[in-house]
Amino acid sequence: MKIYDSCRHRNCLTHKDIGPARASAPTVLDCVEIKETDVIIPPASASTAVAEDLKVSTIRVLSKRPSQFKAGYWVVELRYIFDYNLCFRRSDNSVIGSVPARNHFDKRVTLFGSIGTDVTISTDLFVGPGGNPLTMGSDPNIMIEAKAVALAADIRRPHCKHSGESVAPPHVNITIGLFGIVKLYRIVSLLVESRGFSIAPPCQNIIPPDACQFFDTIDFPMDVFTPPRKQEFQTGASENIPGMTVADFDFARDEEE
Repeated sequence: MKIYDSCRHRNCLTHKDIGPARASAPTVLDCVEIKETDVIIPPASASTAVAEDLKVSTIRVLSKRPSQFKAGYWVVELRYIFDYNLCFRRSDNSVIGSVPARNHFDKRVTLFGSIGTDVTISTDLFVGPGGNPLTMGSDPNIMIEAKAVALAADIRRPHCKHSGESVAPPHVNITIGLFGIVKLYRIVSLLVESRGFSIAPPCQNIIPPDACQFFDTIDFPMDVFTPPRKQEFQTGASENIPGMTVADFDFARDEEE
């Protein structure tokens, strides 16, 4: 697989990009039934909302087409789907309940994928629909990697409106940080230097079967007893004593005294 072009992107997604939080499955919250895809209306007693366990559950390729403006380039439209649990709490921090929620974000990128030909590639290394060999056409293939982080969840309860405008119902606005890498690649013939077969080494017991023998190899956790200061914490410095058992540490301390 030869990568012809790639790019990375980072997007801070707000309600302007992904809209309000919507339910991903039917559920009941505070005795109120919520249907799938409904905008989640926060309970009247809720003061805060938190998006928990957020992840990019699915990445869909909506379209892939040659660019009309630059030869050899391809326009790719993607949809990132985020799943998470939206948890509501009262002012005393007690939990009211949670709702499985979902939002999506559409992204368009343009990458070089070279000019397609009439060559068709088929292989039984990967099995396609119906158990048939996977057949690939002349278009470049796409690979996407993504990581998402929940940044904020804000409860909105609009109270006023201008003349002729309707007030939106209470809802929750989610802010998501998205990191992504998009690659275009093709299956081509490449000359790659080989150093022969890789022989796997014998398996070893990384953890000794004797519990005390394993315990004696653990660093003495000085960081637990003396939490690192700011400069130590930021640089990753540790005061743990490597390779010393409890007995060794006591002996060293006695010598110092």
